[in-house]
Parts: sequence; C-alpha cells; structure tokens
Amino acid sequence: MRSIIKFIFILAVVFAYTAYAGETGKIAGRVIDANTKEPLVGVNVVVEGTELGAATDATGHYLIINVPVGTYDVTASYVGYEPVRVKGVKVIVDQTTYVDFQLKPTVIEIEKPVEVTAERPMVIKTAVQTTRIAGEEELKKLPLTVVTQLVNLQAGVVTHGGFAHVRGGRYDEVLTLVDGISAVDPFYQIAYHRPPSAAVSEVSIITGGFDAEYGEAMSGVVQIIKKEGGEKHSGVFKYTSDDFLPSRALDFGYNFYQFSLSGPLFTKRLRYAISGELMHTEDASPTKYKLQKPRDEYTGDIKLTYKLPKSKFSLSYYTACYQWQAWANSWKYWLDHYAAIRSFGDQLAVNFNTVLKENMILDLKAGYHYYDRLQTVRDKEYQKRDKSHILEKLGLWDLYRFKSEDYVFKNPDGLSPESAVFKLWKDKNAQWTEYNVSDNNPWGVPLFYCYGDYRLWH
Repeated sequence: MRSIIKFIFILAVVFAYTAYAGETGKIAGRVIDANTKEPLVGVNVVVEGTELGAATDATGHYLIINVPVGTYDVTASYVGYEPVRVKGVKVIVDQTTYVDFQLKPTVIEIEKPVEVTAERPMVIKTAVQTTRIAGEEELKKLPLTVVTQLVNLQAGVVTHGGFAHVRGGRYDEVLTLVDGISAVDPFYQIAYHRPPSAAVSEVSIITGGFDAEYGEAMSGVVQIIKKEGGEKHSGVFKYTSDDFLPSRALDFGYNFYQFSLSGPLFTKRLRYAISGELMHTEDASPTKYKLQKPRDEYTGDIKLTYKLPKSKFSLSYYTACYQWQAWANSWKYWLDHYAAIRSFGDQLAVNFNTVLKENMILDLKAGYHYYDRLQTVRDKEYQKRDKSHILEKLGLWDLYRFKSEDYVFKNPDGLSPESAVFKLWKDKNAQWTEYNVSDNNPWGVPLFYCYGDYRLWH
C-alpha cells in the first residue's frame, strides 16, 4: 500500500508543473422544432471533419467535449427534418461555444443541409475572467512578428525594457502557457518559448479574474495553442526584407524568413505540423543614425498528433536561439570588447487526453525544457574557425562564440595540479601571490574570461 501511495505521489510531482490548462473547448446547445418550438430527442449533432459528435437528450440539449481549438462546421440531422449546417463555429480554449438549431419538418428526403453562418457573440457569457482571444485569421491581420507582441496591444498593459507589465504588476508575474504547458524559465521568470507565428492557432490573454488553475500567475496569463496538421498537405513560405531600394539609407540589414508545412503522415490519423522562422538584422532598433546592434533569431517547432475516435496523443518539440550585440555609447569605438548575449531554449512536450464519459475528460501532460543564457565578450576568431552548427553548415547562421568557451583558455584535462599554478598579482610587499587554478578556477586560465557568472579576471 505504501508503495502505491509513493508511486501516485511521484506521478503528481511529475505532472504538477505542466497541468495548468487545457487545449480544447466545448460545443453545446439545444435543438428544437422550428414550428412547435418543442425539443427534439436523439438528434445527431456532428462536428464535421472530426469524429466528434453527440445526441440530444430529453430536453433537446447536447454537449460535445474535447473539441480542439479552431473553426468548424456543425451539422444537426434528424429523421423527418431538414438537416441544418452551421458554418464557421469558433471553438475557444477552456470555453463553451453555444450553437442552437431549429429544424423544419419535411416529408421529402433532402441530401444537402440548410447552411447557416455562425455569428460570434460580443460577450462570452461563460467567461468568468477578463479575456482577449485572437484566432488564426485575426493574427494574420495584426502587424505582429511575434505572437507574444499581442499582449502589448491589450488594455491595461504597458511595456518597459521590452517586458509587458499587466495592470501595474511586474514582468515576472505573467504566466505563459503553450499547449497547456508552462513556457516560463524558472530562473529569469520570462517566457522563453515563443512559437513561430505560423505554428499558432489561437492566443488567449487573461488580464484579471483568473481562477486557481493558474497558480503561478499574479498579473496575467497568456495561453498559446499550436496548430495541428490538417487533412490535406499545405505549406507557406514568406520572406521580408528592407533591402529593396538602390540606396541603403533605409536598409538596416533586416531579413526575415518564415515557413510552415502540415498535413497527414502515412495515415489520416497521424498529422504533422512543422514551422520555423529565421531573422537577421544589423540594427535591432532602427533610427536615423545606424548603430551597430545586430540581432539574430531562429525558432523551430514540430508537432505530431495521432487521433482516435475518443482519444488524442500529441508530441511536440520546440527549439530557439536568440543572440544580439548590445550597444553602449561609451564603448562605441571598442565594441569588440562590449558584452554580447546568446540564449538557447528547447522544450519537449507530451500530451494524452481521452473522453472517459459524456462529461468527463482525462488529460495527462508532461514536459521537459532546457534554457541557457550567456552574456560576455565575443571571440570572433573562434567564431570564424568553428562552423559546427547545422545552420552554419547551410550558410544561414553565424553562431556567437565567446572567449569563455574557447578551449585554448581552459585547463586541459591532463594538466597536473602542481603545474597549474600561476602568478597573478603582487601584494602590498611587492611579492607575487600564487593561486592554484586547478582547485579554485577549474573553468579557465586567469587573466582571461571565465565561463558564465564566474568572470573574475578581466
């Protein structure tokens, strides 16, 4: 018995940090006779393009749970009545979308259903918090390069130093979820996971009134739902640049590449969605006078989904690198020795959900993430001779290398403790003070830059 309790406790710890929110919504409503206004029992209500559906009860009500976020056509059909199809029904994460039907009696069998276009209500009656939702079509219309920029456009949000502050809170009080899994780095308390725009299906921003399921949020919650592969293969490639005029007066070296591919894989139940972005710019903050502030970014995302009639299994992987050279006017003549920043981020997520009964879902999530950030002086000589990154081999990337990473400055493994003694400085009596590098500074040789936060000798 004790071993069973211990096993349950371990599972709870493993899944605790990931089980914040769902990725799906619900469709509910009522079906009545158009003439008598009486409820119809046993009407089949189906979400087209999926294997989801329900039948109405004695009061004419129906409920379809575990519906992935997106836009669907919903059809109601009943023997002796004209079938009705409602087009453009939008399903929102953690919300219930209501679709009511009025069916007209008929004695003639009609193959093609009557089509009705759904209208999104101005007020979501089931929402218990202040929520702003942007779907795929709306995201395309907004002037955004990163989906998280949508937060900055909301009422009650101000930006400072590149961070969003919701209703006067600190930047680290905003919880960001991607497919229901936390994307916040535990050390810096910032969102490291920013999926490519082409990978996003919906963004939901909660700025107040959120409930206990968002335990690590104090000011706001950002929920990002990623796309799943469709029934047909599709792809998009975009390229944006400011180098289109003969004069370089407005050319800041900005080049932005975007691509996405999705569709079925081997079988209609297995779907894939792949997307990526690559950005280069010579000046991250364009002004009249050009500054040496280069910035490079790449993000890649892949999501595999396997669907069964009442279950779904998904596996997703995300990787990204952001690197930029900071600028300071006092270092403008010696930028080679001014600090640059490079950060890596990776996340692997697994999700399984299944419908246990009509109004109950089992949803299991697990995730792993890695985040690395280094801020120090670049080693351009090392950068020229080391081209091991896969994007460098393709000629698409130039990964920053730092002096602290150059093996020339690190203690070789075969160096004995006795020989690793260096004279560093003279004391007040003008005597050389010896320091054992092997014991006290295993990361580097004195007088050179050391790794990470241990930059003690400059």
